[in-house]
Amino acid sequence: MQNPFPIENRDVLGETQDFHSLATYLSQNTSSVFLDTISDFHLLLFLVTNEVMPLQDSISLLLEAVRTRNEELAQTWKRSEQWATIEQLCTSRVAGITDVYHHTWRCHLYAQLAGSSQVSMSTAPSGAPHTRPLQPCGPVSTARS
Repeated sequence: MQNPFPIENRDVLGETQDFHSLATYLSQNTSSVFLDTISDFHLLLFLVTNEVMPLQDSISLLLEAVRTRNEELAQTWKRSEQWATIEQLCTSRVAGITDVYHHTWRCHLYAQLAGSSQVSMSTAPSGAPHTRPLQPCGPVSTARS
């Protein structure tokens, strides 16, 4: 039996919503019907609200597929560039590639901007700018605070 996708806002209870939890959820899926897999409310909420791969503009087809229980529409969305990117993010998160990349990039940036307290950087695939405090190099924690 498949465990449900983690519920949002339960980090303190050890339930986190991230691409690692998405990869785990997808890997334990026993259904060959994509619509069954993707119809979890908390998964859909994660897909709509995550900041790494914003989907607000492209998820309407998937939501319509879930609302009408239309597997053909769900399969159409599964073939989209957005889903391919999500699958790639799941693979990189599981392998730790993304965290290593961000650590290396942050160290390089810190070396260049050592006098600045904040830096504007673009880390989202959408190119959306994020401003974060500049921190020195060191181990990257994947735990949420």
